[in-house]
Amino acid sequence: MAALKKNTKTTETISVLYIDESSPIPEKGRLVLKEKGSISVEACESEKDALRILSKKKFDAIVAGCITSGCNGTSFISRLRESGDETPVIIFTPKGHEDNVISTLNSGADYYIQRDGDPETLYAGLSEKINQLVIKRKKKSIIRSFFYSNSDVMFVKDENLRYLIANNAALDFFGVGRDELSNRTDRDLLGEKNAETCHMAEKKALKTGRPVFTEENIGNRYLRCMKFPLEISPGRTGIGAIVSDITEKRQIEEKLKQHLKKLEDTQKKLKDNEEYIKNVLDGIPVGIAVLTLKPEIGFVYYNQNFLKYHRISEKALENIDAFWENAYEDPVFREEIKKKVLTEIETGGPERMQWYEVPVTRSGGETTYINMRNIPLDKKGQIISMVWDVTEQKKVNDKNRLHLERLKWLLDLYRISGGSEENLMLHALENSRSMTESKYGFIGVLTADESEMIVYQWSKDVMKRCEVQATQKHLPIKSAGIWAECVRKRAPVIVNEYSQDNPGKRGLPKGHVEISRILAVPIFDSGKITAIIIVANKETQYCEDDTDALTTLGNLMWEILKTRRAEDELIREKELFSQTFESLRDAAFVLDAHPLSIRKANKAASKLFEYSIKEMTGKKPDLLHVDGDSVEQFTRQIHSYLTGHTEMPRFEFRMKRKDGTVFPAEHSISSLYDSGGNQKGWVHIVRDITSEKEAEMREKASLRQIEENMEQLATLNDQIRNPLAVILGLADLKCPESAKEITDQVKEIDKMVKMLDEGWVRSEKIWAYLKTHYGLGKID
Repeated sequence: MAALKKNTKTTETISVLYIDESSPIPEKGRLVLKEKGSISVEACESEKDALRILSKKKFDAIVAGCITSGCNGTSFISRLRESGDETPVIIFTPKGHEDNVISTLNSGADYYIQRDGDPETLYAGLSEKINQLVIKRKKKSIIRSFFYSNSDVMFVKDENLRYLIANNAALDFFGVGRDELSNRTDRDLLGEKNAETCHMAEKKALKTGRPVFTEENIGNRYLRCMKFPLEISPGRTGIGAIVSDITEKRQIEEKLKQHLKKLEDTQKKLKDNEEYIKNVLDGIPVGIAVLTLKPEIGFVYYNQNFLKYHRISEKALENIDAFWENAYEDPVFREEIKKKVLTEIETGGPERMQWYEVPVTRSGGETTYINMRNIPLDKKGQIISMVWDVTEQKKVNDKNRLHLERLKWLLDLYRISGGSEENLMLHALENSRSMTESKYGFIGVLTADESEMIVYQWSKDVMKRCEVQATQKHLPIKSAGIWAECVRKRAPVIVNEYSQDNPGKRGLPKGHVEISRILAVPIFDSGKITAIIIVANKETQYCEDDTDALTTLGNLMWEILKTRRAEDELIREKELFSQTFESLRDAAFVLDAHPLSIRKANKAASKLFEYSIKEMTGKKPDLLHVDGDSVEQFTRQIHSYLTGHTEMPRFEFRMKRKDGTVFPAEHSISSLYDSGGNQKGWVHIVRDITSEKEAEMREKASLRQIEENMEQLATLNDQIRNPLAVILGLADLKCPESAKEITDQVKEIDKMVKMLDEGWVRSEKIWAYLKTHYGLGKID
């Protein structure tokens, strides 16, 4: 500790900002600071300049001289501290400004040096103080880092046992946020009974002024606590605490105590029957051995489980060196565990002589794991060494850890689902390798007929090492190797010994990475294989758990891709609908059912009704009707039909423009339904038929005129023939000499009348046909 106190100089260069508007730092001062304290100085003349420099650069310390004309740096230091900047500040002003020193120190300055005297001595002292403050700040930073990152629960309370600060482990323990914990008591967090347990040791520490060590039982947890008095501010003493969760350790100790209790009881009752005791100990699922420590370490007793869990024979216990050499094959680990165990045996503390998940390896065999504990028997100079197998427990713990990591990776896949397909598949591929602890992998997408796989993504390690991946992108399933068995068999395929013969193998092409084991999983969608995920070269064997994890990941990846593609297609369909809707030449509306209102209108609607789209959107369609009676009549006309039909035949109904003009219109209405089959609105098409109506009226007038002409033509024949007959009679009686010439002319006229008569008949037949088949001439 003495050596630490003397070390007030850091070996690194210290950066200092020197602020003084009236007396810049002399060159002599700079040299002394550099030589004595490895200090580099950057100078400025005002508070404004200093704040500007500090916004861009960090310094190890600040030396403040006369910042203003009154040599008062209070404002500057206050602003610095309010911003959270804890850089050490030394007030360095000449004699005569002592009145300002107290205010600057109260504002947050760290030290005051009077700037008078011999320059070398003055700046040497300044150098020493700068180094002291920088080292102090670094120590404070280390302590803060130690406090907040420590896995043990650590906190500070005030004199009333209210929480002031706590580290992250404490927040996790209480299950609250940092703001929620502040100023609360254990009664708020743990209840009255548990609070009393905690407060007993804390009150004792406050009363005695000494640390108190306790073990506290809070709920179902066992906690080892060190609680000590701590000065939280001048004149105020609170409580600091370090709390370790020893629940698992206590549970193990309880189990061991139970076994030891059985052992002690058995020894007391059957001490004369050594063979019986040996049989009992061999039946306990704990390896037990008794060792002497002096004059040298040796085994005086051991049960069969001690040999079993260490995976050694009795010969290995002939001497301690043989034990170390046989129990731990790896020489590096052997020396490490040997040194650790022997060192902690020498210290004698039972709480330290415990070792967890110690690996026991054998060449060509599976690694097992053991927990060990030594208990000293002081009176006899011996120790009891206990060992129990935790291999299965470690597998469960590792499996749980892997499952939690897999869940995180699946959630990560959801997190990036908004990115590109390529990024999603790359992320899924890298996650598939991590989830199965594999070295290589790739994802392939199958063609619609499942005859060919397109390699979509290779893992990064394959990209670095394999020469084949750069050329092969389209792989036929029929001729593909063992990875394609998952498509041919339509089920996951695991090959843990790739070097052995397998009917599905086709051999590896030149330049391919070496394969030791492989797992291939097909991804299905509606009964068809859409993609496959393949991973390879896991250090241990693949199992069904890996298959399940890969299948879950693949299904999630494909569902995200399907959803993305469906969303993209929906956007395209929406854009197509919008384009189609806007391109309609007739007025088009989308109407909401509840309440009845115009959701959307196209430009043709705006042009036809002379309202802007904004004026119509969200309004009831009543504003487009002639009057209230018209609205009621329109509603009554369509409601009864659309109740039982999805589409209504076209019909005519008058509408009204914004300027009040009424026009005839043809209407077409179709119902809209949501995904649940519930009606949500209508599509309403309105076509202005003013021109058609005017043409119809002209047609009717023309047809009426034609019919009148036909009627007149029908009577004209008789009106001409009757006078001709009279002329013929008179010609024979009164003009016999001209009778022949008159008769010839009459016949010509009669011939023309006959032609008119025949034309009328043909016109009459055509007119009848048109009226019968086309409805012409049906004048309203």
